[in-house]
Parts: sequence; C-alpha cells; structure tokens
Amino acid sequence: MEVTLEFCGGAETAHNRGEKFLTFKSENKEPKVSDIFAQVRRKKLIDDIDALIESDKDVKPGVLVLINDADWELFNEAEYQVCKNDRITFVSTLHGG
Repeated sequence: MEVTLEFCGGAETAHNRGEKFLTFKSENKEPKVSDIFAQVRRKKLIDDIDALIESDKDVKPGVLVLINDADWELFNEAEYQVCKNDRITFVSTLHGG
C-alpha cells in the first residue's frame, strides 16, 4: 500500500531534501501508523527522524500528527489502521526565535 507523508511547519526541515511530501510503499498490506513509523525509521527516509518521531508509537513533544487533516488522537493514534489514499501529516509547533 502506498502511503503519503506530509511535512508542515518546521517539520519540512527534517525531511530529506526539504520536500513537503514523501510517498512510499508500505511493507504491510494493512499497516498501522506504528508500522509506518517503524519503516520510516528503519529505512531512514527522513534525515532528522529524531526531531519528529520518538518511537514506533509516539512523536516528539511539539509535533502534531494529522490523519487526513484530523488529529490522530481521534483515530487511536499509532494503532490506526491506515487506509488507501490516507495522508499522514507532521506539523512541528516548535519554532526558534
């Protein structure tokens, strides 16, 4: 299954080449968000992964995760079963200054 990851706010700087979107094929046919996080970490798809994803089930403080533009807390967070055409968005709310 193809999964689209979107990076907004300061999260764009953590993504390889500073691109806003990353599309990749999940190894699982019916992945959960935790599976996506594990694959992203293992394949090193994001340069500064530690700035966004803390573990397979959690993100760093100050990082919002949206599933199709809605807070992932509404979808059971990392246990959410990803569906075809879902978009997982990372928004960093922390800014330097």
